[in-house]
Parts: sequence; C-alpha cells; structure tokens
Amino acid sequence: MRKILLTLATLLSFIHATGQVTITSYPVIYAPDEEVTWYFDMTEKMQVEGEPFYIWTWAPSNPEDVLGTPDAWNNPSDACTLKYVGNGIYKLTMIPTEFYGVSAESLYANGDIFWMNIRNDAKEDVTGSLQAPHPFNSEFQNFLDSERDLQVYPSVFTMKDKISILVNISQLNISGQGVGALVGKDFGNLHMHSGPNNFADHIIEANMGNPELVEKTKLKKVNFGDGYIYKMDMIPEEYYGITDEEALNGYQMTNIMFNLPTTDWANLGITAGGDNFVLTCGEVEPEPDPIFSIFPTRVSQLDFLTLTRQYDDGLSNLNYEITGGSKVLTGEFGGTREARKVTINLLDGFKDEPNLDRLHIVITRNGNVVEDRTIPLVSVTEIE
Repeated sequence: MRKILLTLATLLSFIHATGQVTITSYPVIYAPDEEVTWYFDMTEKMQVEGEPFYIWTWAPSNPEDVLGTPDAWNNPSDACTLKYVGNGIYKLTMIPTEFYGVSAESLYANGDIFWMNIRNDAKEDVTGSLQAPHPFNSEFQNFLDSERDLQVYPSVFTMKDKISILVNISQLNISGQGVGALVGKDFGNLHMHSGPNNFADHIIEANMGNPELVEKTKLKKVNFGDGYIYKMDMIPEEYYGITDEEALNGYQMTNIMFNLPTTDWANLGITAGGDNFVLTCGEVEPEPDPIFSIFPTRVSQLDFLTLTRQYDDGLSNLNYEITGGSKVLTGEFGGTREARKVTINLLDGFKDEPNLDRLHIVITRNGNVVEDRTIPLVSVTEIE
C-alpha cells in the first residue's frame, strides 16, 4: 500500500486538490479536443451514498450557456451532472472544446481554465473554487523540448495505475533507417506491439490482420505543434487482461516491453540502442484484509442501509440475509472485488415489523459465511 501511495505522489502535475476534494483525469495526459473523464473524490462531501452533485463552471466559459440550458442554476443539464461511480467517486466525461464551446488553440494558450465549483441538490456550493487538471498547457511542449523519444506519465506506476505514453516521432529511432525517419513519411498509423514481463505473458500483438488488435494497439496522433507526438493511454492491468484470479494469486507485472511498428510493419520504432522499449512497473502490494462496513453507523429501521465489503477476497459474488423480528430480507451485492456493495431500504423491508431494536446480518459466498453481525437500531421513538 505504501508503494501505491508513493506512485500517487508522482501524479501531482495531473491532480488538482482543493480542501477535501481531489480531481484526477483519464487520460492522464490529454488534448483539449480529446474525450476525457474527470474523476472527483467527494468522499468527505457526500452526505448520502450517491447523492446528486453538479458542476458550475465558468472558465473558459459556462457550458450551460453553450448548451442554451434554460434556468440552468435551478435545472442543470445532464452534461453538468456528475455520474456516481462508487466509493465516493463521481465522474464527468466530455470533450473540452465541445463542452466549453471554444477552440483547441485557445485552450492551449490559456492556463487559467477549468475553474468550477460543485453544488448539491440544495444549490449549496460544497467545494469552493476548484480547478480541473489541464496538462496539455505544459506537458506536450515540455516533452518536445526534452528531445526524448518516449516518456510515460506518471514516471512511476504499477499495473493498476492509469498511464499515458508519449512518443515523439522526430526523435524515434527506426530500425535500419535512423532517428526521425518517419518525419514527412506517409506511414499510416503507429502501433504498439507489447507484452508484460519481457514478453513473457499476455502479449498484445500489433496484428494488422485482426481489426480488433489494429484498433487496440494504435497510438493516437496528438493535434499539437508539427504533429510529431503520438500517444497511448492505458491501465496496464486492464489493457493486458490480467484477471482477478491472477491478481489474487499474486501476479506481478514487473515491466512492459514493446516496440512501435507502423501499419505495414515496414518501419519499426525501437530504442536508440536498437532494443525494445521497457517501462518498469512498480510492485503491487498485497491487498489488505477484507473490510466490512455499515453506513450509516447509527441506523434505524426507517433508513437506507448500505453494506460494503472492501478488498473482497473471493471471485464470486456475495449474498446477504438480514433478519429483523420474523422478517428476513435477502439479495445479492453489486460491485467488484475492490468494493462489493448493496443498499437496502429498511423502511419498506421491515414495514410490518414495528419497533425493532436490532438486525442480524449474515453475508455468504457459495453458502459459506464470510460475515456474521448483529447491529443495534436507533429506536423509532427516539427519532420521532
């Protein structure tokens, strides 16, 4: 876990935090005319699981004005409504040039952009002024100025992290042709032929006979400067198809080895020394023991009850059985191993069982008990 936290520290250029709200982006490095998702950690601001939040943003423009939304303050558009992901995280997906109704050139030239606040259903500003990450204002030019052939952001990462790989074709060595041989050449697309652990497993081939692999391995050309920058965005664990079972059994990705062929494989990008590129991956620490939690911590039979099992250590889903008086509620959890979760309406579920003082909760997987808890209930008369 400590190594993961150190990895996150390298993302400071691409993460903006104000107070208790953190905003990250995927892709990590993105162009202003490219689709991006901003992720908002609203853990400290969320009063109810998944409650609605909306952004009100004014720089470089107000998207509600661009959309022509009538009475946007009282009735925000869907475009400005954050979507709940889970675990206190919300997201907003858009293309900045379209969202703000401005040109890519104007966004490249202006760093005082993407200012906003986040408000709730009561129209209260719950965050104060925030600025979303806008790495394109500096990182593309910095990369070109460095005269490097390739750079990964962040420079330290694990297979679970979001990364962006930038390639400068004017500095890229082409096998048998030399550095910069692709400049001015009609080569189709640049692709990534790669595999973890020195090509030992989970190889993703740049196979031009397979349309799915053609698309998956293709780098995106960035509309910046002379057009020399190409980019690949990924979460290595997902890109290479590492399964939950493999992760549970301790699979480690120590590196990503790759080369960069053009569409017809007539040109092959390699290191200046003539080797495959290698990006070193940090070690993923073993997951913590499972954590079972109940929200809210003080609950009555009039509430919605959320059960969460974080860092779940099983591959199949969980089932719950909640007993109150003579009534038993059953169902399945949702989510993934990172956090399996379910919310139960106790008011409806136990409407025929007045004045309950406790609930018995049993969580099972394939018939085996993984959690067995009895929780006290706040008296209904105490609430009234």
